[in-house]
Amino acid sequence: MRYIPFETLFDNQTDQYLLEKYPIHYLTRISGNKKPESKNTKRQKVLAFGNPTPTKLNLPGAEEEAKAIAEMLSSKHYIREEATLPRFKNESLGFSLVHLATHGCFQKGGCPDVGLEEGTILFANDKTFNIRDAALLGLENTDLIVLSACQTAMEANSNGEEIAGVAYLFERAGADAVIASLWNAEDETTKDIMVKFYQYLQQGMTKVEALRQAKLSYAREYVSPFYWSPLILIGN
Repeated sequence: MRYIPFETLFDNQTDQYLLEKYPIHYLTRISGNKKPESKNTKRQKVLAFGNPTPTKLNLPGAEEEAKAIAEMLSSKHYIREEATLPRFKNESLGFSLVHLATHGCFQKGGCPDVGLEEGTILFANDKTFNIRDAALLGLENTDLIVLSACQTAMEANSNGEEIAGVAYLFERAGADAVIASLWNAEDETTKDIMVKFYQYLQQGMTKVEALRQAKLSYAREYVSPFYWSPLILIGN
């Protein structure tokens, strides 16, 4: 059941997806262990990375996504050749929101179509970050990490725990929550949902309610859940 986004379950009596009734998020065994006062959620700033180049598959929507989000929050973004791994490692600590609009691979044996080994996230110049090293980042002041990429909630060793695998590693590194994708996200739809998510977040909504509202227009128009449901919130 960890493979199923619960928000896509459909109530035929009310003609509604579960998303239309409830905000839904997921927990790992360490979710919510930290005290609420450990984070300052006022005037949150985002560090966004989008469409690192050169790569085998271009992500123009991810590039626009990073730009739009950073401009909205008056924050910092790096795109294309500037979206480097050293910048991610060195600057993430100073931001409460970290947004990665790039390729990720969590399939056993790797992802040859994008040239990635399993358990990695892609940055510029074909440099990759292995999620096993998340604890080295020092994310104690991070409220949310968004992995707006392909299959970022899928762990390489497929044993039914994919929904928690990636998020658990970042939570253990200090982050309160993670938004990740259960399968290959469609570029333009993902961009639209993520921009709306940050708009709602800036209006004062909780993370889970902001993500819900960002998806609702798609659900109510009966757009296939394939497009709007892979991005899920895991954690506090």
